[in-house]
Formats: sequence, structure tokens, C-alpha cells
Amino acid sequence: CPVGTLAEVITFMSWSLAGTYLILNLVYRSNALACYAITTTTFFQTLTLFLPRSSPGVEKWLSSSWATIHAVLSVLAYAAFCLAALLAVMYLLKERQLKTHHLTSGTMTYPAVTNLELWMGRLVFAGFVLFTVGVITGFIRLENLPPAERQYDYKICWAVTVWIAFLALILAHRFHWLRRRNAAWLCVIFTALTILSFWGINSISTYHKF
Repeated sequence: CPVGTLAEVITFMSWSLAGTYLILNLVYRSNALACYAITTTTFFQTLTLFLPRSSPGVEKWLSSSWATIHAVLSVLAYAAFCLAALLAVMYLLKERQLKTHHLTSGTMTYPAVTNLELWMGRLVFAGFVLFTVGVITGFIRLENLPPAERQYDYKICWAVTVWIAFLALILAHRFHWLRRRNAAWLCVIFTALTILSFWGINSISTYHKF
């Protein structure tokens, strides 16, 4: 799977996001999400034009099938989180305009806020499951390395932090420990921090140095 450079990872995530949107649209018939999904995908694809096309050292890490599965599942999880964040933004916009009784023509085409919240929660959960399996396969790959090459670095701490953050969000949303609006805001914030810190954390990682 072509996920050996940052450009390839972002491209794969873009297509994963588009594919997740198409599946969601087949199930729920929500065309209003199309403009957000297409805009996000276009932004990511444009970003890849300015990124390096080679990444020495990552190819050796991806030589194992466990590492490939780890990379693919993790990127799919990021795509699910991104789409969940887009749904959260739509929820926040429509919920605010409903409160002020000033719906615009754009938000009137959005699904009901209850549906937006439901889809957001399901996508966060799906992304969390994918990310969990991705983290597990990453540890399996790490344990299969020779002891001299085995290193636990910042990327592991970052992945565990992301996992804990989304687990807390899922539990808070499931047991109503947070208001729906706050849960939507946290979904947007956690996803933004995860994506924005991706390159920075990888730059100081041993096995993910892009």
C-alpha cells in the first residue's frame, strides 16, 4: 500500500475520506455533506503537491505485513475522524442557527441535528476501532524487530494520547457526561490537533520520519 511518504499518506487519507463519505451517502442519502467532503479532499490533495516524494528509512519499516496493516488502518481511522469532525461542524452551525431562528439556505439542506449527532458518534466509534487495531498491529511489528533495532519513541506516546482522548470522548458522549454541543466541539478539536500534529510528531519519530 502506498503510504511510505507524507504525501502518500495524505493522498490515501483523502481517498479514504471520500470513500467513507460515499458509503455514508449510500446509507443515509446525505448530499449536503458532499461540499464539505470535496473541499477537504481537494485541500489535502493540493497540499501533497508541495511535499517531498521520498522518505528514506520508512520503506524498511513497511517491509512487514504487520506494518502495512498498521499504516493502512491508522490512515483509515484518521479519515473517519476527519469526516466525523465535518459532521460536527455541520451540527454546530445548524444547532446555533436553530437557536437564533436564522437558518440560511445552506444549513437548511443539512440533515436534522439528531442525525448529524448520530452519524458523528458512529464515525468516531468506527475510527476509534480502526485506530485501536492499528495501534495493536504497530506494537506487534515493533516487537518483531530485533532487540537492537527496537525503540519506543514519541510517536507511541502521541498515539496513546490520541487513543485516550477519543476513548474519553466516546464514553462522555455515550453516557451523556457532556452536552451535545461540547461533544461536537471536542470532536473538532481532537481531530484538528491529531491531523495538525501528525507531521511534527513524525519528524521526531524513529520509524515514521517523513
